[in-house]
Amino acid sequence: KKFKILSNIAQNHLRKNIPGLLEAYGRAFSNQDDVCLILKAKDKPCTALFEVSLKNCLDNFYKKYPRHAEIKLFTEFVPSMAELYRSTDCLFNIPFCEGFFYPGLEAIASGKLVIAPDWGGQVDFLNENNALLVSGKETRANPNSMYWERKQNAVWFEPSIDDAVDKLRYAYCNYESLNSKIEQQRSSVQARYSWDSVTAQIIGLCR
Repeated sequence: KKFKILSNIAQNHLRKNIPGLLEAYGRAFSNQDDVCLILKAKDKPCTALFEVSLKNCLDNFYKKYPRHAEIKLFTEFVPSMAELYRSTDCLFNIPFCEGFFYPGLEAIASGKLVIAPDWGGQVDFLNENNALLVSGKETRANPNSMYWERKQNAVWFEPSIDDAVDKLRYAYCNYESLNSKIEQQRSSVQARYSWDSVTAQIIGLCR
């Protein structure tokens, strides 16, 4: 495919906004587009309120978008995630909230564009120079999404599906030039966020 989009979901949790991710992809592309969405995920039985069925999400998507662009479910263990990122053109995730969002950092450290919400832990390292940030609004978080304790006044970020569609289309048309710019940042990103560098920063804070 001309344009390969990776979504590294890891956990099928409500906060990952899997239906929203699929909705944006379904609206952005059809089977006439030379594109493929690679879902790095596993379909597991739901055992907690904060989990969702990946199969149900995909079944609903296929019914709503019968002329959808290609989707590949990739469940295998990957010895080197860097190789997976480098084999694709873009990382796309639009969760309601993330504490840090490791896949985003791994992607730009691999020289790849990231499309992610403009809210949450990832904006510590994602910006207009290495990402297409999706706009949205703060809303009340679904109590079922919370892991340990429900809080009725908790908020999360609801990414705009319209903006996510625009960002996907823009990336589809411009990913080569965007990734060329991000490729030049790899060494600085890897130096700043290496384990040695992060450890030194944490020790410095403790002192």
